[in-house]
Amino acid sequence: MRVVAVGTGQAIKNAANGDGDVLFVHDKPSEEKFVAEGNGVRRFDVMCNEFILVAPANDPARITGSKDIVAAFKRIAETKAPFVSRGDDSGTHKSELRLWKDASVDVKAASGTWYREAGSGMGATINSAMDMGAYVFTDRATWSSSKNRGEYKIAVQGDNKLFNQYGVILVNPARHPKVKKAEGQAFIDWLLSTEGQNTIRSFKINGEQQFSPRHLTELVTKKYPDRSRHTHGGRVPGRCRPLRWSPRGSTRLQKLSAPPSSRGRHLLPLDDCRSIGMTLDIIPAEQSLDDRSGSGGMWRVGHGRPRATAAAGERGVLRL
Repeated sequence: MRVVAVGTGQAIKNAANGDGDVLFVHDKPSEEKFVAEGNGVRRFDVMCNEFILVAPANDPARITGSKDIVAAFKRIAETKAPFVSRGDDSGTHKSELRLWKDASVDVKAASGTWYREAGSGMGATINSAMDMGAYVFTDRATWSSSKNRGEYKIAVQGDNKLFNQYGVILVNPARHPKVKKAEGQAFIDWLLSTEGQNTIRSFKINGEQQFSPRHLTELVTKKYPDRSRHTHGGRVPGRCRPLRWSPRGSTRLQKLSAPPSSRGRHLLPLDDCRSIGMTLDIIPAEQSLDDRSGSGGMWRVGHGRPRATAAAGERGVLRL
């Protein structure tokens, strides 16, 4: 296998020209457009982590500890605190620009003043920001692997808007006959397999897990005699009543590593906090955990929403 490591924008251009067999990037809107235009066969979620905003020790915009990335960006613009962007049309850069748009900040007008564009990779951009005493927007994995942190610290993390999803796509062999279809699909199949997903889960830097697999689900259930309620953070009448939970709503998903112990409760929480932005539908029926075709409602590949099925009276943890 030969890996061409470039930013998402350049990778998509290369793939659209047929200069590659598999596209593995992290900007879902661009990926979906790539497939819609006939350049790719099908997109699959593979893994995720999160973006973070890193600040110099003096934190001139006073944003450290904020959980609102848009408010933090607004504050940086208001104080004209220095900020260094990748400026290279990468997935990180695209996500950053969407946040500036959400903050109603015109960074094109500010370019060359407090807002600087490095036009380089993430590592080089971090180094440039440190040289200037500027804020920098990066993914957590790159920051974890960075050996040149100085007195810099993570200022903003944990906002749903910082969710960073990676997808994989086979370049369309019907459009580009030189594409190695069999080999490319074999690589994709491995990424989406239990072995591939566990490999992603096990990747650590300094003992910290860097990515969460997003394709396979494992439902660990245990039956209890009380089959009268479905609940999540409160009782819901009905023996098998569907629930829909969203991290963006008032009820947040709980982080559990084992089935809960409270009686008369049906809890199917997401185990990993990096599942930010996903919704979970609990459907009152029992289906095979091996059914990922969508027909049983267990898991619908490529639809961005895990579906779990369970009977009332069972408890479990949905692990991504």
